Amino acid sequence: MTPEEEACLHAREDLPLTRPAAAERAEAEDNIAQPHTHFRVELSALDEDLFGGYLRYDVDSSGEYAFFVSTEIPVAFVDKDGDEIDSTVSDVDECPEVSTRHIVDLEASDHFVRFGPTAEEEVFTVTERLH
Repeated sequence: MTPEEEACLHAREDLPLTRPAAAERAEAEDNIAQPHTHFRVELSALDEDLFGGYLRYDVDSSGEYAFFVSTEIPVAFVDKDGDEIDSTVSDVDECPEVSTRHIVDLEASDHFVRFGPTAEEEVFTVTERLH
């Protein structure tokens, strides 16, 4: 099974765990570093019509991770010092539950995922460790 097929399976069949995204990185407490887990991310109101926020992604082992997201919104990965980490984005055609895939190389450390800004109030995500 490819990572895309596996993410689609989790997005389609698993009940999502709800996690609220913090408006500011320093306020992010919830850690979503659980591969094979379907999350519903409640985004914080940033403005009247814009939503977004941060969640922690703390990993114990360095490697390449794929973040599958339900809709096309801005997603960024930030290290513990606040520096953005390069990632690649591509479309996912395997299922309607997953729209995009973001691949990022992460060192064993504390990280953050920033969703938005977007008009969406929530987003669904599944991660898979690739290497």
